[in-house]
Amino acid sequence: MATIGKTIRATEWWEYKIGPLLGMGYATTFVTKMPLIEAVPVLLTTLAGLVIGAVFASLINDVTDVDDDVAVGKKNRMAGFSERIRWLFPMGCVVVGVVFGFFIYPDLLSLFFYALAWLSFILYSVPPIRLKTKGGIGVLCCAGGESLFPALFVAARLTYAAEWPVPFWWFLAIGVWALTFGLRAILWHQFRDRENDLMTNTSTFATRIVPERFRPAAIGLFMVELVAVAGVLLQMNLIIAWLVLLVYSMLVFIRYKRYANIPIILFTPENAHWQVMMADFYQAFLPVSLLILAGLSQPWAWWILLVHIIFFPNTVLIAVRDYLLAFLALYQKLRQSFT
Repeated sequence: MATIGKTIRATEWWEYKIGPLLGMGYATTFVTKMPLIEAVPVLLTTLAGLVIGAVFASLINDVTDVDDDVAVGKKNRMAGFSERIRWLFPMGCVVVGVVFGFFIYPDLLSLFFYALAWLSFILYSVPPIRLKTKGGIGVLCCAGGESLFPALFVAARLTYAAEWPVPFWWFLAIGVWALTFGLRAILWHQFRDRENDLMTNTSTFATRIVPERFRPAAIGLFMVELVAVAGVLLQMNLIIAWLVLLVYSMLVFIRYKRYANIPIILFTPENAHWQVMMADFYQAFLPVSLLILAGLSQPWAWWILLVHIIFFPNTVLIAVRDYLLAFLALYQKLRQSFT
């Protein structure tokens, strides 16, 4: 299992990509007034579809990047296989994905978004199109495949199951959020790999622009993302969601003061600790808080919360640890001041 996990690079997307998508799924159940227990089968099948797509994206990216990665000494899990064998892995995923598509038929809207995600992965990685090397359009393509279309797929699956008319403003808010957050993710990755890509003459958006000149655009992108998140929270109409956002902001401050973790939007500082703004909110704070709120009126939701934490533990446990250490330090200071 460990070997399989490394081959499909599960640690790079499981908690960081799937967690936020499930959070938007939980949010959609609140908007549609769908009992969480009734949504579980839909969420499980949706999760299966997301995992299949994520595995395919990881494999097709590695298969098409072998030569470039070997040239700079970067580890590539497909390098040890012959070219013919390499392609069997993503092609197997395609077969499973097609079968999954038949399984969710006749939910045509969900099928549409699901197919677009797969098409985005193919256009981004596979020659001769390989939009990865085509600058800005490649960045948009990757954000669509990794974030935008999967998020809309999740929302479509749940609104279809709830027999609820497709809400334009809900889909718009989720779509804008997913696109902007997805753009931040791929741009962060490309700028981190910028030096390697320059060494191999790999043309990406990040190699075509001076990083400093892109900082204002990165700030603007983040502002649009925050507006979209506000749209999601407003449509849920849950006070707890705003309170949790405040609690998350406290954690950002705690990490900055105690561990010198610099909050970043996109660019990672050299020789310093950093934290990506809003990432923990999407990965842990929002989904966990929604499950807790659901548990107050739907007892089965506590079991769903437990399962969620078991499968997505890292962000939650690290946040709890940081809060406990901060409050313990505060308690000790207060105790010393009164003695």
